[in-house]
Amino acid sequence: MNFTRQAIDTGIPAEATRGQGRALRARRLAIRVLYGLLSLWTLTMAMGLGILLAGKVPAGPYAFAVAGTTAWKLLSLGGYLVIMWTAGRSVVAVQWVLVGQVTWLIAEVMAPQDPTEGVLAVVIRYAVNTLVFLGPWFLLAPERRQVVLLRARPDRVAIAIVALSLPAIIVWAQHNSGLQIPTIAGNSGEELRFDVTGLALVFATVGMFAALRPSGRRWPLGVVAAGALYVGIVTLPTKATDLASPGLPGGAAFLALAALLAWRASQPMPSQDARPATTPGAPLAADQPPARATPRG
Repeated sequence: MNFTRQAIDTGIPAEATRGQGRALRARRLAIRVLYGLLSLWTLTMAMGLGILLAGKVPAGPYAFAVAGTTAWKLLSLGGYLVIMWTAGRSVVAVQWVLVGQVTWLIAEVMAPQDPTEGVLAVVIRYAVNTLVFLGPWFLLAPERRQVVLLRARPDRVAIAIVALSLPAIIVWAQHNSGLQIPTIAGNSGEELRFDVTGLALVFATVGMFAALRPSGRRWPLGVVAAGALYVGIVTLPTKATDLASPGLPGGAAFLALAALLAWRASQPMPSQDARPATTPGAPLAADQPPARATPRG
């Protein structure tokens, strides 16, 4: 029986370690394929901007609402793209998707797509959806146990920025949830109302999640900044009277929010090299680089 240096250190025969490595690679490949498909589904749902640019928006004050669905879908479900890109190594991406699912649930309660569906039925449906969409990751990814560990390193300035925007966001979401939208080109008006309500809410939920800097990561703040920039830019060419539009003052506020969050995303946190402890032998997530060795002597 052959023993490599790793096998001697761990007490596991080399053939076993090679077999484990092949099994892990197969699981990583399966994660890429499954979440690659979910990423395509997400991009398909986020085609609002393409519809606007192609001039396919139905006649009426719907340009902003249709274009805004792109930001809503990508900010709430974009974590699937990161899961696919990292082959499931990014625990922060999974946590981002979970926050997005909670946002969908809140939006559904505020602006139900099916008014006849009770709140309990909505909660059960979203719980099942979450299990279906994230179940493969929990089954295949070795990092599954780390998903309950936020490892927050809060950015107090970013938290203050998001918190100061919350009153306006809540008012905007409440306004959007009460819109009366007729059926448009065969699409339910309730669905578009749900989308624009979620668009407002996602900046509160995912924005606060990003401001907490899970696992010390800065990139979620950059994602929210990009979403705010998009909404600010889309507001400019559309009419201020469009359904769900924040108007020019709101568009300017989103541009300012984008600049502030992008600034915070570029700022490293103090003691950035200090890494949280892990269980010996546990796999490191993509969001958790190994700690630097402390020089002896």
